[in-house]
Amino acid sequence: MADDDVLFDRAMTMLPGVIESVAADASVIGVAAPGLIETPQGAEAFAYPNIDADDPLVRLSGYLSADRPNALLFSPVRRAIMRWALDILRDRPLAFPFDDELSSLLYLAAGKFARMTRLMHVHDGSKANSARGAEAAFYEQAHLDPAINKLNWFLCGFEGATLIRHASLPHAYSPQQRQAMADLWFTAMFARFKAQPREAYGSPLAGEAEKTCARWKETAGRLSFADMLADICQFLALSSQESALNYFAFWSEMLGPRQAGAA
Repeated sequence: MADDDVLFDRAMTMLPGVIESVAADASVIGVAAPGLIETPQGAEAFAYPNIDADDPLVRLSGYLSADRPNALLFSPVRRAIMRWALDILRDRPLAFPFDDELSSLLYLAAGKFARMTRLMHVHDGSKANSARGAEAAFYEQAHLDPAINKLNWFLCGFEGATLIRHASLPHAYSPQQRQAMADLWFTAMFARFKAQPREAYGSPLAGEAEKTCARWKETAGRLSFADMLADICQFLALSSQESALNYFAFWSEMLGPRQAGAA
């Protein structure tokens, strides 16, 4: 749980029975419930559509269609699936503020969520200034130049799509299914990248970040993954050659020599 979120007691009382009813079904990896999102404009109840579907593409589409903060992250999830997702994310050379989105992506690729009818979770999204401060602190602690925040949703699209296409998943999806999920994910993140300008927190590299973002937006998502990786590493190298080399080594290996060789 985040420190500004709360859970409803009645949902916690009901949860053990719901878990027991689906525990034997390996296709169910978690339990989702309606939640409340608090914003400066007020509170809103919502539930993710279709995350209980058998088809992973339908689940992912439902998740992405709900333009809300990532409350799915706070749903109860099978320990084995959570550890599997965490291991994948921890293997990456660099962590980012969008890692919660990648967690939910991996959960939805791993299986479906059972539904619970009671309100479970309240997410306080009304403290925008606090969130910006947390992001700035994250980059400082991770020794990343904060201008990379401008690239946030593009990086999320690149990493998520690459993981879905190439990571070891709990189910033997066909290449066509993997590609369809990757395309859906990258398209959604690229749309966020274009529509949601982000801060550079006073970084001297803000101008270079803007140039990189402008170049990506002009391509309208037509870059190859090898070209994306090359551009990302080129920007990382402006502040840390080591970070750039580590990032390239990890993601080029995952992409494979045919796709990453051009980078």
